Amino acid sequence: MASLQVALKVLNTTFAKQDGAALLQVFLADPNQDDFQALQRNLQSMPFDRITSVVEADRALSNDPRVNELAASALREFLRYVRDYNTPMERGQDTVPARRRRDYKTFDSMTQRVADMYKSQAGDWLSVPIQRLCAALMNLAREIDAASGRDITYVSDAAARLLKILLVTVQPLNATRPGDTSRNPGLRASTAVSVANLLFRTYHGVNSMHLFTSVVQPLWGLPQFLDMISKADAVEYRYWIGRYKLSAGNVQHARELLLMSFNNSIASHPNTRIILIYLVVASLCCGYCPDATLLTRFNLDQQFEPIIKYITQPDGAGLRRHLDEWMVWFAKHGLLIIMKEKMDVLIWGSICRKVALNTDRSAFLEERPDFKVALASIACGLQLSYRDPSFDLDDAEAIVMCLIDQGYVRGGIVHSTNSINRFRMQPVSSMGRTREPAQSSDLYSL
Repeated sequence: MASLQVALKVLNTTFAKQDGAALLQVFLADPNQDDFQALQRNLQSMPFDRITSVVEADRALSNDPRVNELAASALREFLRYVRDYNTPMERGQDTVPARRRRDYKTFDSMTQRVADMYKSQAGDWLSVPIQRLCAALMNLAREIDAASGRDITYVSDAAARLLKILLVTVQPLNATRPGDTSRNPGLRASTAVSVANLLFRTYHGVNSMHLFTSVVQPLWGLPQFLDMISKADAVEYRYWIGRYKLSAGNVQHARELLLMSFNNSIASHPNTRIILIYLVVASLCCGYCPDATLLTRFNLDQQFEPIIKYITQPDGAGLRRHLDEWMVWFAKHGLLIIMKEKMDVLIWGSICRKVALNTDRSAFLEERPDFKVALASIACGLQLSYRDPSFDLDDAEAIVMCLIDQGYVRGGIVHSTNSINRFRMQPVSSMGRTREPAQSSDLYSL
């Protein structure tokens, strides 16, 4: 009984003082420690009803009865977790995976009780504990799925729990206006970003990036609080959101987020190179060529320098050959599809520009309203670039219409003459929809 009384005294003091670090030392104690094992033996020597009565008799932690009730509930689940941790089960059911599943259920219940306390306005002190508990819950879920040979059964369950905690966290943030001092948005924002990053890593690890939407949607009011959290969390958060935007085709927004993430990361950190990979892809899709020195600095010149050369030449056949050679590498990073789709569009735009310059350079550069380019010339350029004589007028028309639709070409097709009227093509260094000036050498800082 002494171990239980000591544990309750420590926990009551922790809740009364709102000491998050001390709470973590108790709730995330190492099961191999003597104190944990002594408390476990003490709890196993008495009925759980007796344990519940002891907890109920000593729970004056706050003037708020609701807080006292939630705290007592969290303590009961913690003591249940300690009592049952890795203990034998009924005959025929006693296996290591079965024990871990029972431990997960109890730990999940304890995390839920702490999250219920965190909902209150006075629960900001639980921000760090809830982050660590969420991480521990997800690690336990991964361990169970790996040991039992299941796919993502418990990982999915843990992700659902974390998503509920995220919604609880961001709700007061979305209702907080800038300059409001009645709350502590910094702690809430830190928790929201930590849980969101954990969910992003989880969904990415199980190849389910389409589930990012369920995490991104509740975070509409979060950007105004990003300067209140640690730089490391903000870098990771912008990286995952940037990857989400890139996969969704919003390359301009993706580039902005990835650029902010890259410029605030440590150059020597291995994750900086990962961020740069996706930043380069997003920049190329927007028509910006990264500096060759930067690519060499991060050992990415073999992958991307030929792509830049093939776009500017333009050489569609060379581009496709290079992507086939590096197919495994791009597929490993989830970039193969977007590279095959977007780089071809840049090749088409470069072909149109070359054809326009060869047709009438002065009229093209002066943007004369009567300037025209024959579709037959575009088709010929496609045949030469891709080494494919099957390109015809219909292909040229479809490609030009695609470029017009995406904003790379400003003009219209005249079917009576099979030409593009008032044709204008942006240079490769500024192909995007925006009209910001080209900064091919000053995009990033080493």
